[in-house]
Amino acid sequence: SSTQIPKVTKCIPRTLEVLDVSGNNLKEFGLQLPLLKELYLSRNQLKTLPGAAPIPNLVSLSVRRNKLNSFSKEEFESFRRMELLDAGDNNFICSCEFLSFIHREAGIAQVLVGWPDRYVCDSPLAVRGAQVGAVHLSLMECHRS
Repeated sequence: SSTQIPKVTKCIPRTLEVLDVSGNNLKEFGLQLPLLKELYLSRNQLKTLPGAAPIPNLVSLSVRRNKLNSFSKEEFESFRRMELLDAGDNNFICSCEFLSFIHREAGIAQVLVGWPDRYVCDSPLAVRGAQVGAVHLSLMECHRS
């Protein structure tokens, strides 16, 4: 980790169970690692969660301090074995969709590492700096045309 590599080589053994590529310059992660259980991608340039299909046995994922601004119910649920997700210290866009998912997803507080302190809204401006879990947008704010 911490070598500023822009891409992870495909030479990594497919039998790997733990991989730490934190502190690099990765914009995506798409390696097929079917036995991987723990993946550390903190302090990179990721804008989205990695796809779950190439890493079906993932139990723990860290994407802390990336460029993530949200993730969807579908992305979250595609990781069927996920027990720990550390996505704190990202600049979250607290859209109606994202907030709705966060508030309705049963047990999300047990999965998100550092919840609620490290999950803070960056926008919209009216809620900047507020904890994601504490923000509730009105029906008017969510149904503007």
